Amino acid sequence: DRAQSLERAKTEFMQSASHELKTPIAALNGIVEGMIDNVGKYKDKDTYLLECKKLIDKFALLVGEIINASKFSDTEFTVENTCFDIKTLLTDQIEGYQLLFQEKGIQLIFEAENRTLYSDPFILGRAISNLLSNASNYTLAGGRVLIRGQNEDNRYVLCIENQCDPIDVDKLDQLFEPFYTGVFSRNRQQSGTGLGLYIVSQSLKKLNIKYQAENTEIGLRISLYISSDFSGREENMV
Repeated sequence: DRAQSLERAKTEFMQSASHELKTPIAALNGIVEGMIDNVGKYKDKDTYLLECKKLIDKFALLVGEIINASKFSDTEFTVENTCFDIKTLLTDQIEGYQLLFQEKGIQLIFEAENRTLYSDPFILGRAISNLLSNASNYTLAGGRVLIRGQNEDNRYVLCIENQCDPIDVDKLDQLFEPFYTGVFSRNRQQSGTGLGLYIVSQSLKKLNIKYQAENTEIGLRISLYISSDFSGREENMV
């Protein structure tokens, strides 16, 4: 049953990926054909060569994200657990986004307690990085991003909250579906590839980390509930 479920998920993902790839390919093909035929505005080849380059860059980004996302559907994907300090991991990931926050005038509030956890720091770090990227992309200019990590008995609760427009409650779960961008915009320039939070969900499922998205007074909060059970066998409970 699990193998069949994974196979269905792979098929659905590839169907969605194929659909998403059609748009940039069609746009690029249309511009190139216009330049070859020397038609109308496409006579200005210098301008439209730059447009082609932009489309190719977006295409490459999308393909790269599709490849990364597809890895988490691989039954042979290996999780390598080890002990690490979660506050150090958070600090390292946040450092990579400091410049983006500064450019948008985003106020970063970081409050985290130390705790040694037993998990895969690479996979968890990637999930946190995608959450920070999502926060930097969709936080209103001059808004706030709050990152809080605290100990709760046998688990560590990490919350990343960003100031943004509220999301319909019935669409919160859809945030983690592949290529879903309807909440923000169908414009890829504004909404990205639609794979960031999908990769987060797949990463956390691999690590047996429960997560939750909810609206708050200032915007959206995504919470991770990370077990500190060093046996690696205990299922995380929210």
